[in-house]
Amino acid sequence: MKALCEYFRSSNAYVANIQDADILIYNSYDFKSAITSYRLAGQLKLQKGTRLVVVHRVDGPIAVVRGNARSLIVDRSICLFNQKFADATVNQSEWSR
Repeated sequence: MKALCEYFRSSNAYVANIQDADILIYNSYDFKSAITSYRLAGQLKLQKGTRLVVVHRVDGPIAVVRGNARSLIVDRSICLFNQKFADATVNQSEWSR
């Protein structure tokens, strides 16, 4: 993701303000601010509709690796976000798919 952001910056295709974006490449789950970032991405998608393309990069399933109840909630939130807002999904690996 870091390299992709650098590429977009060097191509003048990167915007710092998420509200100005036409395409949002969203990384699966940010444990520090997932609820906030999911909410913001969802609101933007609802506001912009088809004018915003959401590409969702998915890792996981987290519960298989971590094996606890909280991880099941995380996996479910990733799934729901993907179903509701993603226009395209990029799986981190075949195992993730």
